Amino acid sequence: VAEMVSKGWPDATAVILADEDLWTWDHKHRKNKPDVLPDKDAPEWDEWRAAGWLKNAGRVAAEQAAAAIGGAQVLGVAEGGDWNDLHLKAGIDEVRDRLIKPVEIAQDWQPETEWRESEPVGLSYEDAGLPLDRIKPLGHDRGTFYFFPKATGQIMEYTATALAQPANLYAMADRDFWDGHYNHDGKTSSRQIADFAAADLMRECRKKGIFNPDKSRGVGVWKDGKDLVVNTGEEVIVVGGGRFKPQDYEGKAVYEAGPVVYDLTAGPLRNKEAAEIRDIARRFNWRQSIMGDLLAGFMVLAPIGGVLKWRPHVVVTGEKGAGKSTLLDNCIKVLIGEPGIFLDGGTTEAGMRKELGLGSQPVVMDEGESETKKTRESMEGIFFLARRSSSGSKSATAFGRVNVRSCFCIAAINPRIVQGPDKDRWSTLELVKDTREGREERWQELELDIRRVITEDASKRLLARTVENLPTLLSNIDVFRVAASRALGDARAGDQIGPLIAGAFSLTSTKKVDEAFAADWIAKQDWQWRDADVDVPEHEKFLATVLTM
Repeated sequence: VAEMVSKGWPDATAVILADEDLWTWDHKHRKNKPDVLPDKDAPEWDEWRAAGWLKNAGRVAAEQAAAAIGGAQVLGVAEGGDWNDLHLKAGIDEVRDRLIKPVEIAQDWQPETEWRESEPVGLSYEDAGLPLDRIKPLGHDRGTFYFFPKATGQIMEYTATALAQPANLYAMADRDFWDGHYNHDGKTSSRQIADFAAADLMRECRKKGIFNPDKSRGVGVWKDGKDLVVNTGEEVIVVGGGRFKPQDYEGKAVYEAGPVVYDLTAGPLRNKEAAEIRDIARRFNWRQSIMGDLLAGFMVLAPIGGVLKWRPHVVVTGEKGAGKSTLLDNCIKVLIGEPGIFLDGGTTEAGMRKELGLGSQPVVMDEGESETKKTRESMEGIFFLARRSSSGSKSATAFGRVNVRSCFCIAAINPRIVQGPDKDRWSTLELVKDTREGREERWQELELDIRRVITEDASKRLLARTVENLPTLLSNIDVFRVAASRALGDARAGDQIGPLIAGAFSLTSTKKVDEAFAADWIAKQDWQWRDADVDVPEHEKFLATVLTM
């Protein structure tokens, strides 16, 4: 019937008068039912209701009907029973008052006036002056309704049934807010208020249209139309523009509040200070010197993954004693700082996605080994997630849609990147032992400089420098990407290497580069190592092969 009415009168507000079966025992819990039931006003009924032993079948059926037509007001008799019971007990005037007064049109109701089916019964936002910016309906999708209330700063989603629960409304705004709009005479029950509010909220969501969850964004650095924005968790900062609460920024996407991990209050690093970071990255004993530049570039880009067209990933590997732990703990983790999500080996793809949520924070994972079948399967899931993150493409899994935009760094002795698509998306940066004379003195000097240069303050100031020069950095990424693609004869290689080079260059200059400069810089580097197998001793290759069979 509800479907027939909604099709016949699409502009009308449907109202469903539900039976309130407050004392009906749920068949699934019949074993808990006492032989002798107390009076209907006995306190035991409330206890059984709270325990879930009772089933309000009339209310459930009415809400299912409302959901089937995209939302409708569901009104019940607060004290239980059906509306005919109320009529027989209290009279038709009481029924009329309960239907009319809560929606504030009693003054317009005339008994002699002929009822018009298309006349709305519900309280519209326009009539009530309900401030939409307080709740901010976003739209709907397959029976779920989405909101962005100011009270929470986070997207909330409810089914039609859940939306009619008073507790869920109070989660979006305090009780006084709802009473102020639906309980002017003080006689409307919480259940009726929820019914009226739910119907109005669903109607507004339908007006907004289908909501695309891909428009939801958490903390991170993003591109929103022509704006470059940083969602710090408590405010949205437009690069070169204003600062807004996440709920107040009007952009193409919805930015959720979250933990404050992006701090832009520090002054940006100057060129000389930033160049010291690049110098330290270079001073580690790399198999190829260019690897120090690529790592420096990664540390610049990692916190701004959300704004990149292509997100590069790195694997830091090396034999024991080559300095991998020092590099990871005292350089990479410190410089990436608070925006980073730092995980250990054994983390699963599902666990990592849960950590990332809607944000674009960088991921640093230690001990990402693939030595056994179990760890190899786990790491394959991580590599898959990073693969999707590179271009920001979406894929469906058993847990929902994957839409990750983070830069990944994995530190491992035996990462075992074997899939072709993964090899194209990761730069393997290998440390080797320093066997040259004077190595102890060089290492001590490096450690002293790391403690002096790589600090928490430097991390915040590096982020501030990166954000301040973001338009130039993005322009340089495009230039280096094209130059790298041409020089290496591979567009995917350009996508991966170009951003890392631009990131490293940003540590020494804030100027835009041209194609000639980028091509000359890349031509001077040795890139043969990218196509060669990592030079691992034969006994280690054999052991790794056996362990992963």
